[in-house]
Amino acid sequence: MTLNSSSLIVGDKVITSLIKRLNRVESDETKSYMVLSTPRVGSNLLCRSLENTKLLGFPSEWFNPIFVREICKRLGKKKFNFKQYVKTIKKGSKTQNGVFGLKVHVEHYAYWAKSGINLIDIGFDAFYYVERKDKIAQAFSFAEAKKTNHWTKEET
Repeated sequence: MTLNSSSLIVGDKVITSLIKRLNRVESDETKSYMVLSTPRVGSNLLCRSLENTKLLGFPSEWFNPIFVREICKRLGKKKFNFKQYVKTIKKGSKTQNGVFGLKVHVEHYAYWAKSGINLIDIGFDAFYYVERKDKIAQAFSFAEAKKTNHWTKEET
């Protein structure tokens, strides 16, 4: 599993925004979707674009173990409770029109599956798999990101 400190650096702004949104009046969820991807395919760009519409949720790597630990820490949760965490994430990452989006890397999906948790069981209206045609360029990009520990343009 690719767990690196830069995930938290990038995620800090995302996590802070999520926590601020927890204080707003909750709208009913009307639609939900999952974006599933492998690293280095442009999923960050896609999800930021979806977020910028202000209509399609705030899809982020809410189940990246680094994000989970940090969110629980900031909310003062000593013990992780999956159902409560899902409720928190849904409340803080829906847009005002009730759309919930979630971005999951395959490695994070596998991480939770090993713990007996199937993220699909959260319930989604749609699933989107994002891949990159040029697998060699993807592998090169992954190797470069791993070497430099720079995973998105947001870090530079």
